[in-house]
Amino acid sequence: MKKLLLPCLLILGISVFAQNKSFKINGTVTNDFKGYLYLKYGKKIDSTKVENKKFVFNGTVGYPTEAAIVIKNGVFGGTLYIENNEMNVEVIVQPPVTVLQSISGNESAKIQKELTTYFESIQGTPDFSEKLYKKLQETFKKNPKNQMFGELLSDVAMNPIFSKKQLMNLLAVLDKTTLGDGVLKSINSSIRKFSKYKVGDNMLAIELPNEKGKIVKLSDLKGKVVLVEFWASWCAPCRKNNEQLKPIYEKYHSLGFEILGVSLDKNKDYWLKALKKDNVKWLNTKMLEGGWNDKLAKELIIQYVPSNFLISKEGKILAVNIQTTEMSEKLNKLLK
Repeated sequence: MKKLLLPCLLILGISVFAQNKSFKINGTVTNDFKGYLYLKYGKKIDSTKVENKKFVFNGTVGYPTEAAIVIKNGVFGGTLYIENNEMNVEVIVQPPVTVLQSISGNESAKIQKELTTYFESIQGTPDFSEKLYKKLQETFKKNPKNQMFGELLSDVAMNPIFSKKQLMNLLAVLDKTTLGDGVLKSINSSIRKFSKYKVGDNMLAIELPNEKGKIVKLSDLKGKVVLVEFWASWCAPCRKNNEQLKPIYEKYHSLGFEILGVSLDKNKDYWLKALKKDNVKWLNTKMLEGGWNDKLAKELIIQYVPSNFLISKEGKILAVNIQTTEMSEKLNKLLK
């Protein structure tokens, strides 16, 4: 989702349920690799030997199902949803990663192109959210069992694109029996987040230690517009985001803007090294325990990083997960 929907569409691809009774994957390894590849989907694992850079997998799925092509004890670089039809894939094996380079021969590419084109055509329009909502609802209804749609909704739900009611309506369209437990849990957490900490509510009190162990209180920053930025040293997009925040901080800090970084790092040394390397100048704190199970992370339902809350001078939530590209326009209005 960069952070919203487009990259999600580009990476995942959308597919409708084919009417064939089985699938066939014709594969090509584009580099020199000799050995076995494994296809993991649902609770099944199939294997085949690569011969002359070619391999084939056959099987049956009840609905478009998330799959991975890997070497033994390896990982898959890409996202693949197999359907009961014949498709062609190209991969490159770079142990331990098998990278998906291309896929063709099923409905996924057609609908992916349609949705991507549609997204680009409505991006930035006043009724963007409503149009996208209707388009996704229409797409989901074509095959509510498609596991891809659950993953897509899980990603979309983490960003404030839709209202709570819209998210619940989209979830209601999907067949929950085909959704993984993790996907369903993520969607429900996002929906619950709307009830706990939404725009207009008072922000939760935050009191955490900075680099020197001194307690920093969010309440002490009242009178300033504050971006509470959740990140971690191991998160590459977070580190990139630090760079993007620097010019914004330099431009608006003297006008009453502050950034309060909150790290999910468990290892204090990694956190401190990242701060030094990124040359971060704004206030920074670290969660007491760190990680997704930290008390603060669970209370605020932090599902991914980087994520943030923009807080008003009075301590109320102005925006959730605001992008750096939107930040200047927002601060221009708040800090006239």
